[in-house]
Amino acid sequence: MTTDNADIDDIREQIVGESGISVSIGLVAAVRSFTSGPIDAFAVDIDNGKVETVYWLQGEAIGRLTVHREQTAGVVWPVSAVRAVKLSAHGTGDHFRPQELARSISISFGDGNDAKINPGAHRTRYLRDSANRFIDAVLGKISAAAAPA
Repeated sequence: MTTDNADIDDIREQIVGESGISVSIGLVAAVRSFTSGPIDAFAVDIDNGKVETVYWLQGEAIGRLTVHREQTAGVVWPVSAVRAVKLSAHGTGDHFRPQELARSISISFGDGNDAKINPGAHRTRYLRDSANRFIDAVLGKISAAAAPA
């Protein structure tokens, strides 16, 4: 499969923005090759200042691609495969200053895998905001699926 450089640049921009974090072109190209159309939300895991794992939500699918050395591998789950979403939050501050809430989620899938999204692990606002948008989008999908028809 060939990919347009403009598509690659657009996906890269969505993943890391102007955060200054490095992401390999191979990982970006892999994400592009397994998705089509707009992505609802992205989140990443970083190791040694580089994006190691990319998560995405696209429609009714949650995807994950991880690069290890030169190999990129991953999985796509239907939202219907989510068995539970564990929530965690903690505040900072005191009685005189408003608290800032740091939250994270762990998504458990029916195949025994999980995906942990922790915005607080990121040094840059762009990546924290991106991870929080991912959390909001996943919780929105789960809530919509659980709502009575």
